[in-house]
Amino acid sequence: MTLRIRTQAQANALGLKIKVPKVPTKGRGGRSPRASLTPHQILWAAVSAVYGERAELEYAGAVPGRKYRIDIAIPSARLALEIDGWEYHGKYKADFTRDRARQNLLTIHGWRILRFTAGQIRKDTNGCIESIKAALAG
Repeated sequence: MTLRIRTQAQANALGLKIKVPKVPTKGRGGRSPRASLTPHQILWAAVSAVYGERAELEYAGAVPGRKYRIDIAIPSARLALEIDGWEYHGKYKADFTRDRARQNLLTIHGWRILRFTAGQIRKDTNGCIESIKAALAG
């Protein structure tokens, strides 16, 4: 079951402690303004609303001696949240291979990684948050 939260009132009624971005229902060209937000912005808004200062955007320093940046991290729990888009994570074999090596190094250094696609974030942000909660609980 997919849960779509479009208003803050809906989130509050379900007992969710996330802030739903206030955006008009239609933007330029009849498209939803939320469609103009990147998946990073959408997930960051939800994660920072739930986890506040525990979460960090573009976290560096997870692997000593490497310049890796984690899209969104909860360093105290060593939980990395990665947003996978086709352009940077699957379009070219070299990028795909490099991403797997990076994930392996993060894992070796004690990080757990949750990966979300742009579609998952756009269509089921609350499902992404529930996965994060489950990872932190377990």
